[in-house]
Amino acid sequence: MMNKIPLIEFLRQGDAREVNKSIFLSSFVGLLTTVIIANVNEAAAAAAKHESTLLSFLAFVFLILAFVFSIKKATVSNVSNSQILIHKFKIRVIREVFNANLATIDKVGKVEILQVLGRDAQTISTSLQSLVVFINSVASIVFISLYIAFISFPSFIAITLCCGGVLFFGFRHLSKNGEEIYDAWQSEAETHKIFNDFLYGFKEIKMNSERAKDISFELVAESRKASQAKAASMINTLGFFNYLTTFAYGVLGIIVYVVPVMSDQFTSTLTSVITAAIFLLTSVVGIINTVPSLVNANAAARALMELEQALRSHVGQNTEETVEQEFSEFESLRLENVTYAYTQDATKNVFHFGPVSYEFSSGKIYFIRGANGSGKTTFMRLISGLYQPSSGDIFLNNQKVMQPASEGYRKNFATVFSDFFLFQKLYGLFKASDEEIAEWIDVLRLNNKFTIEMGKFSDLQFSTGQKKRIALMVALLENRSVLLLDEWAADQDPEFRKLFYLELMPLFKTMGKTIIAITHDDKYFDTADYLLSVDKGMLVTK
Repeated sequence: MMNKIPLIEFLRQGDAREVNKSIFLSSFVGLLTTVIIANVNEAAAAAAKHESTLLSFLAFVFLILAFVFSIKKATVSNVSNSQILIHKFKIRVIREVFNANLATIDKVGKVEILQVLGRDAQTISTSLQSLVVFINSVASIVFISLYIAFISFPSFIAITLCCGGVLFFGFRHLSKNGEEIYDAWQSEAETHKIFNDFLYGFKEIKMNSERAKDISFELVAESRKASQAKAASMINTLGFFNYLTTFAYGVLGIIVYVVPVMSDQFTSTLTSVITAAIFLLTSVVGIINTVPSLVNANAAARALMELEQALRSHVGQNTEETVEQEFSEFESLRLENVTYAYTQDATKNVFHFGPVSYEFSSGKIYFIRGANGSGKTTFMRLISGLYQPSSGDIFLNNQKVMQPASEGYRKNFATVFSDFFLFQKLYGLFKASDEEIAEWIDVLRLNNKFTIEMGKFSDLQFSTGQKKRIALMVALLENRSVLLLDEWAADQDPEFRKLFYLELMPLFKTMGKTIIAITHDDKYFDTADYLLSVDKGMLVTK
C-alpha cells in the first residue's frame, strides 16, 4: 500500500535501500522514545516507594545519549539522501530528455520540464524532513500503544480505537481530497506558463500598454485562482484533521473517566498510562502538523513521475530502442516515400508531410523554398534525424538508417535552425583550435564583437543577425559533412546577405560541404545546384 503513495514510490525509485534505512532509523527513534517513557514511569514508581533510582538514572542517561545519537543520525541520513535523490532524479530527467525525440519535448513543453525540475524537485527536497517526523510519530504511536497494552490492556483498547479512528478517517479524507489537492497544485503550472510568456514577450508587452494590462490581468487572475484552490484544499484537509485532534484529546478523558469503570485495578497505573498517553497524543499532533508539507510533496512526486513517464512515452513515435550505426564518409542521402504526421491525439492528424522521395549528393548546394507552413522545417528535421518518419525509409550512403536515428547518423549534420539556440560555451568542440576560431570570426565579420576564453563567450547580447553568424560559426567548427540552414540569411543585412550567397556558399562547397538551405531569397536561387519546392507537405518541383 505504501508503494501506491506517489511520494513513497518516487523515493523508492531513487534508492530503496537508503529509504528503508531512513525508515528504520526514524522508527528506532520512536522505539527509544517509548523506552524513555517506560524508564521515567518506573523511576517515578520507585521514588514513590522510596526505593533507589540509581540504575534507572544510569539507564535514563544512556537512553538520552542513544536518542540524541539516533535522531542526529536519522537527520543527517535524511538530508544527505534527499539531496542525492533529487540529484539522481535530475540526472534521470536529463537522460530521458536526451533520449526523447524532438516531438516529445515539444509535446511535454520546455516550461513544464523546467518547472518540475525547479519547483517540484525543491518541494520534495524540503519536505523530506517532515517525512522523517511523520515516521517518528507513527513509530512512537505504535510502540507507546504496545507499552500501554503492557501496563493496562483496557487503556490500550480505548486508545487504539480512538487513535485508529483518528488516523483512519483522517487519511481516508485525505485520499478523497487527493485529486483536488493535485489539481490545485497543477493549476500553478498555468500561472508559470503565462509568466514565461510575460518574460519572453517583454519587449512586445513594453510597447503595448493594452497588451500589458491584458496579460497582467490574466496573470493575476490565474495566480489568485491557483492560490485560492490550494488554500481551499489545504484548509479543508487541515480543518478536518484539527477536528480529529480535538477528538484525540478526548482519549485522556476516556482514560481518566471511562477505563476505571472497566477495570478496578486501573488506579495503580493511572499516572503511567496518562504520561504515556500524553506522549502518544503529541505524536498524533506531530503527524497532523506534517500533513501540509507531505501533501505538497505527494503532489510534487506525482508531477515528477508523470514528467518521466511523458518523456518516455515518445508520443506518436515508435518506441523501439535506438540501434547504434556507423557510416562511411557522407556520399549521398536518399529518402524513399518518407512521411510524417503531426497528431493532436491518437486518431486526428493536424498536418501530414509526404510521401517524399529524393536523393541528395555530396558536395552540392540545395535550396528549399515554399510558403509558411508548407513543411520545409519538417523536411529539415526529418533529414537531420530529429524527427522519426511515420513511414518510409532513409538511406545514408545506400545504407538503411534504422529508426530512431542514432548518433552515428546525426553526426553527419551541422545545423542552424530558425529557432536556434546559442550556448554560453563551445560545448563539445574540444578539437577547435584558437586559430580556426579566429579565422571564422574574421570570415563572418565578427571581429571585436566578443572574445572566447576557456571555450566561453564573453558576451552574447547581439542582434539576431549577429547571433546567427555566431551560430553558423559554431556549426562550421563542428566540421561535419552536411550543413543544414533554416532561413539563415533572413536576418542579415543586404551587404552580408550578398556575401553569404556569392562568397561563403562557394567557399563551403570547395570545403566539400553539402549544403541544404531553406531560403526565400529568389534573387540568389541561381547560386544553388538544385532548387526544391515544398507545397502543402509535398515535394512538388526540382
